[in-house]
Amino acid sequence: MRVVVIEPPENVVTAEEAKSARVFTDADDDDYVDMLLEIAQSEIDGPQGWLGRCIGEQQLQVTLPASADVRIDCLPYRPVTEIISDVLSDDGCTRVVDYWAGQPVEEVPKRIKHAIILMAGALRDATPDVGGFIKRETVDGIGSTEYSLPDGAADAMKSAAERLLASYRVFA
Repeated sequence: MRVVVIEPPENVVTAEEAKSARVFTDADDDDYVDMLLEIAQSEIDGPQGWLGRCIGEQQLQVTLPASADVRIDCLPYRPVTEIISDVLSDDGCTRVVDYWAGQPVEEVPKRIKHAIILMAGALRDATPDVGGFIKRETVDGIGSTEYSLPDGAADAMKSAAERLLASYRVFA
């Protein structure tokens, strides 16, 4: 069974939400934060993600044997919300089903959203700054702070995210 994404999901977490969770600061660039959130979500969401389910709303297409039962509760990467089309191949051996899966952004569980934020934070912290893993923050007229990434900080955030997501994982 081959499943492909026809229309990918939007980010289910915004840069503003990530900053309000105190994983990112106001000094972090919104475009950069959005990119990290998108990467983190893609690690767990839909056919390419390890969670085995869809988080954000997305259009999927699956190729099945012609005899397959095509019902909302039988299609992969739940939650499936709508079957768009079900087309039998010319040779009658397979059928191609297009459908919507995932959930609206406002219905994504807070645990999943927070896990995505933690994963994005781990990506940011695992990215070396100029000259290694030293991070610098300067506030004009106030001063500057310099710190190094503590050993295992990125691993701790990833581990916390995995624990938050464990109850949502689907095993085929």
